[in-house]
This record gives sequence, structure tokens and C-alpha cells, in this order.
Amino acid sequence: MTVSQPTLWAVSLESNLRPKAEALASACDLTMRDTGGIIARVPELLLLNWRSNLEPTLSFLASRLDLTPSQLSSLVKSTPRVLVHSIHNSLEYKIALIEDHERNNGKGSQSIRDIILHRPGLLLTGKSALIKRLERSKQGLGMTRVLAKISTNGTVIGEFSSVQEAAKDAGKSTSFMYKAIREGKIIDDATYVHGKESLGVPKATKRPRTKDPDAIEQDLLMEKGDKALVVYVSGRVYPPDNVSQNRGLRRAGGMAIAIPSLPGGIPEGFFDSALDECCRGQILSAKHITVGQRESLLVQLGYAYLRPSRRRASLYVCLVTLRIFTGVYLLAANAAAKAREKESKMLDDVPPSPPNQIHIVTDSNYVYELLHNAADILEWGSNPTVAEFRKTRSGSNYAANPDIVYTISRTYSRLVELMGGTTGALQGNLTSVRFGHIIDAKNPLAASAFRENMGEWAKEAAEKQYQRTFIREKAS
Repeated sequence: MTVSQPTLWAVSLESNLRPKAEALASACDLTMRDTGGIIARVPELLLLNWRSNLEPTLSFLASRLDLTPSQLSSLVKSTPRVLVHSIHNSLEYKIALIEDHERNNGKGSQSIRDIILHRPGLLLTGKSALIKRLERSKQGLGMTRVLAKISTNGTVIGEFSSVQEAAKDAGKSTSFMYKAIREGKIIDDATYVHGKESLGVPKATKRPRTKDPDAIEQDLLMEKGDKALVVYVSGRVYPPDNVSQNRGLRRAGGMAIAIPSLPGGIPEGFFDSALDECCRGQILSAKHITVGQRESLLVQLGYAYLRPSRRRASLYVCLVTLRIFTGVYLLAANAAAKAREKESKMLDDVPPSPPNQIHIVTDSNYVYELLHNAADILEWGSNPTVAEFRKTRSGSNYAANPDIVYTISRTYSRLVELMGGTTGALQGNLTSVRFGHIIDAKNPLAASAFRENMGEWAKEAAEKQYQRTFIREKAS
């Protein structure tokens, strides 16, 4: 935090930093732990004046959007960077722009409060980018229909904005409703279907499959009911980033990718082919290992580029992971297309669908700060060139590694599209591909073994890359 904002060292703790943090916690009804997490994500908040910047911004958001204390708290926790934006030059302009767009598209009854709470990333979007997004959008930005309740005769008899709302209507649990939607179950003479299916596109019949224990444990890291794939990633350099001891020395980078298990829908052959295509020449090892009491796949890669650093290696392993699974989903799409061409009616010939969620879990605070917001990544990916991306971003985090960050955003956008398109991708910041931090895993016990080992596996890969690059070079 003090690396990105070194001027914090010059600010008084007792008369400035502490009172400001306490005031923020009190105004937003936050615990000091929550406040610390917000400040760690956006440290420049501590450099803003409370009376002339932060307090007026909070008051504006609460009054302009008619937020309750709990809603204001939720908004600040999910999107703290909104407090950095100017009221008059940014927030008011964007809110008015969105209101006009909704009104012109016949969505005037939709509350601006609900729209912003549903998609807070809109307030962080640049003005020109927001205008372009609104121009491209032919429908309102509000909470559009996510689910439709359809009777057995094909009539739409209900519409819902979330699975939770549909579950409440049916008197079922959320997990039961997720399963019912996936398998097309009939509940009280009606079915619940997603998006295009509600407009008349039939839902593919799926053969029920029993989840294995590994898949169930993976789901504990995701929203309950999702079909998810969890991937742990880490990057290191050797010798380590230590200016006082290793300045001027040649260094090599290493990366580790660990997958607790490949769930149904991703044949290991698909993964192997995509890995070989994406990482040819970088693969140091790919093997099955036992972590805890389960078998996992561990891939160690060399960082084969100049200027290796822990940050670049930690970013690049995310890019590699996105590229691998882009290849996997392309192979899965081709396999499904071939199956459709055969028009086979045998259930055993229907290829299982790959996971609808990928959760990439990093052990790098720097990477998490950059990539945890899906709205940001998709917005960056909309820039046609890295030069345009540079113009829209500011701050040392973005200026340091724009080449990798921009490439990540483009690859991320493509993978999200492959996994079902970007329609509704920003709803609740829950896209089909998410980045998380290893200490925030919903099931700490499941993640603990990986948390303890990911750094060591990446460091081992860096040492192997160092041996391969420099020791062999010296020997020859």
C-alpha cells in the first residue's frame, strides 16, 4: 500500500489517518476490518480530505441514489474507488447520463438506485466509454429479466431477476432451484429458464450426472449451485526480489498452476492439447500430485521473457491460465458442434458441458487489486489498442505493466464470450470468469493446502527456469 502511495509516510497517524479511517467506518456502518480492506484496495482514500472530499461524496451518493445505510455500506464495500471520483465532474454526469438512457428506452420506472446497486462498475467507467456503451445498448441497463417461469403450454407466467427470487416464488431452496434450472425440472406445472430460453430457444436436454466429491468441494469456493472450476495460480522469481542483495544479478521467473481436479465436461485430453498449444517451450513439468487427501494437477512453467519480477510473473500466469482455458473451451465447442452434426439421439453420445464458472485464485495482492473487478477488465478489453488502454488508465499499478494487463483484458473478454457471451456479464460483478484472492476463499480448509504450497511451487519453477536458462548457458 505504501509502495503505491509513498506519501502516506508523511501523513500523521493520530491526527489524520486514524480519525479518517474511523470516520469512514462510522459513516458507512463498517467494521474496522472492512474499512482496512477497503483502504488496502484504494489507499489513495487516505490522501483525500474528509470534510471536502470523502464526506460530501458519501452524502451525495446517499441522497442522489436514495440509499439506505446498509445499501451505502454495500456500495462502498463492493466499489470503494467510487469515493475517489469527483461529484460534479464524474458521478453526477454519469448518473444523469444513465437516467436519460433508461428514460429514452422506455425504462423510466426503473430506479437509478437499483441500477447502480446492481452494476456499480458503471460509475467507474470513463465518460466517453460510458457513452459508447450506452449507445451500443438497445435495452435498458436495469435489472432485466434473468429468469422466466413458463407453464407447460408455453406461456410466460412469471419473470424474475435472480435465481434466489425464483426459488422464493417456488418455495424451494436456492441450490434446488439451480439444479432444477440446469436439468429442466418441472415445478408445480412450470419450468424456470434463463435468458434466450425464455424467448423461445429450447434448452438442451442434459443427462443427469452425479457430482464426485472433488467437484462438490470445488463448488464450496463458488456460489452455491454453480458448476465451477477452481484454478490456483502463483508467480515467483529466482533469485527473489531483493534489491539490497540481488541487485544486478540475472534472474528467472517461474509460474505454478494447480487444479484440484478437472470436473466433468473437460476431458484431460482437451486440457493437455490446450496446454501444449499455449505453453510450448515453457512447460517445466505437468504432473498429478496429492494435496491433502486428493489428487490434483500441478503445472510448472518458466517465465520466458525479459524483466522477470514477481509482479510480472504473477500477472503473466493469469494470462497463461486464461489462454489455456480459451483453448479448452474452443475444443469443447468444436466437439459439441460435431456431436450436433451427427444428430445423435443416444444420451451417451452427448458430450458433457464444461463448467459455467472459472475461479482463478491468486496469492498476489497486486494481481488481485488489478483484476478483481470484472467490469474493469471488460472495459479495458473494449479498447482497440494498448495505446488506447494507456490513455484510459492512470496510476502506478496500471502504468507498470500495461502490456500484460491489456492482453489479459482482451483474452478475458474472449473467454467470457466463449463461455456464454457477455450479456448480463456485469450483473453483480459475477461474470463466468472471476479472480479471487487465496485468503478470501469461501472454504478456507479446502484452500489451506494450496495457500501453503503455491508460492513454493512457483519458486521451484523459477529455480528450474534459472538452471535451464543460465546454468546450461554457462556450461555450453
